[in-house]
Amino acid sequence: MLGVAPRGAIVAAESDFDAFPLWYEHYALGRRPDLFVLVDALLDYDWYRSNLRATYPALAVPAAPSADGSWLDALRAANPALPLCRTSAEQTPAIACEP
Repeated sequence: MLGVAPRGAIVAAESDFDAFPLWYEHYALGRRPDLFVLVDALLDYDWYRSNLRATYPALAVPAAPSADGSWLDALRAANPALPLCRTSAEQTPAIACEP
């Protein structure tokens, strides 16, 4: 999935099922250091957003979700120049990217 993502993209994993392989590729193997790999469901937690800020200083991590409660929409609004890719183990292809 990381090979499909455009340069500099935010890659938001939908669940643990797709997050762990992405983390392994990204952190353990050092592949695609240009990407911002995160887990959508964990954005609800302050500790996770703090960790993202420390891990990715160039990524603007919002303090609150969008008006409709979406963290990904808030993240997208805070980083309008970055493509957003979402993963899903339930769809084919398993990753979809928006410019």
